[in-house]
Amino acid sequence: EVARIYSLDLALLGITLTAFAMLGTILALIPYRRGERWAWFALWLIPLVHGGIALRMLTDQYEAGYVYLGLFVISLIGILIPIRRFL
Repeated sequence: EVARIYSLDLALLGITLTAFAMLGTILALIPYRRGERWAWFALWLIPLVHGGIALRMLTDQYEAGYVYLGLFVISLIGILIPIRRFL
């Protein structure tokens, strides 16, 4: 029973992160490239989600938390590079 629940949890996490990645890609390719200011603020969700997942996994002592920590740092750097253009 526990293995079935854990398997379902992993499947839901995978589906959620895939949908979130598709949303981020569409935001980055269409409105962000047009220079729309709201898209830059919306893209802040990406580092926030990766940081939250990393924090939770590292708190629970999962080794995969370091992967999400790296994704958090990379996405944070990527979102901060054009900060002068949007503020």
